[in-house]
Amino acid sequence: MERQPRQMPSHGAGGTPPRARRSPVERTDHGITLGDDYAWLRAANWQEVIRDPAKLTKSIRGYLEAENAYSGAQLADTVKLQGRLFKEMKARIKEDDSTVPAADGPFEYYTRFVTGGPYDGGSGTLNADFATLFETGFTVRK
Repeated sequence: MERQPRQMPSHGAGGTPPRARRSPVERTDHGITLGDDYAWLRAANWQEVIRDPAKLTKSIRGYLEAENAYSGAQLADTVKLQGRLFKEMKARIKEDDSTVPAADGPFEYYTRFVTGGPYDGGSGTLNADFATLFETGFTVRK
């Protein structure tokens, strides 16, 4: 019996998913050549973009906005369910919780949840003086 490919259900608006254009780029590292048809989606200034999303190139922004619009249209009928699931998962997490630091050489890494934050923030400290080296997901204040 031949298996038929599973058809994705149509959820109304949204139509055809956007397709990223292919723009082949080859790169050779350590004698190995790799091809990447979608390298154009990697912003060279990604660190600036994290701080200021307005610095994202128009071509990348346009594609990402099309992806987001398509996803939003496809998942529109699940918005209430998403909200309920988020509330349920968040209710199971102590909002100001943190893990026990795990040593890795001279460093210790731990995760902590910040009250009111949408996700956890990873943190790392140097064992010698316990100074916080980095925190992600929230603003670092001294």
